[in-house]
Amino acid sequence: MGRIWSNLKRGVVWPMAAAVVGCAAGAVDLDRDVLLGLKQEPQIHLVVYRSPDFTVATPSNSLVGSVPGISGGALRMTSGTPGQDGGVYDPAAVVSEELGKALAFELGLTNLRPHPGPEPDDRPSALAASLGEGLVLDVKTLRWGMAPDPDLWTRYRVQYVARSRLIRLRDGRTVWQADCDASEREARSGSTLGELTAQDSAVLNDRLREAGTRCSRDLTARFFAHLPSGSDRSGD
Repeated sequence: MGRIWSNLKRGVVWPMAAAVVGCAAGAVDLDRDVLLGLKQEPQIHLVVYRSPDFTVATPSNSLVGSVPGISGGALRMTSGTPGQDGGVYDPAAVVSEELGKALAFELGLTNLRPHPGPEPDDRPSALAASLGEGLVLDVKTLRWGMAPDPDLWTRYRVQYVARSRLIRLRDGRTVWQADCDASEREARSGSTLGELTAQDSAVLNDRLREAGTRCSRDLTARFFAHLPSGSDRSGD
């Protein structure tokens, strides 16, 4: 039994939820009955999508280029594993994995199923045709890239914004949706374009993975943030 079940039974709000402030446009709060029914679902597919272009802006905020294609291919995007063949790696897979692990721990779920490879279409009807029954917990990168720090234009801030949804495949209804913005607010030392992209973009990929972890924590908190309290029902 995950710890959330006993907390729900006592009407206790998940601690991290108190740290969540504000609500993005298009957000859908999770209904308590949907939450308590997650264990009974045949499976919950963990899905990511094809990456949008990775963008790099100049100090004047004009676009330098999209990956691939900046400086003759100095940066390129790949769907492989960091450290294997270079390139820049979309954190969506990190967000999906860590969000799934957090929900499995908090709710005691054993029906989470990572979906191999990115899906090409995020429409609920297309997901139902591809995946069949159950639920989809998806993560989609909305924007990722680098932008110069306005106070020190030679240094760059890593930007990452993503959306996650819980979709019921049998009727295509989105029963939960939230965004996260894990973009750096200011550039760190060692963040020039050359430093970020040296050695197959090792530093950049580390920063993107960190952004993915921040995003997954934010989404986990938002998943539980608006649940009502006071019910004596449990998920067992």
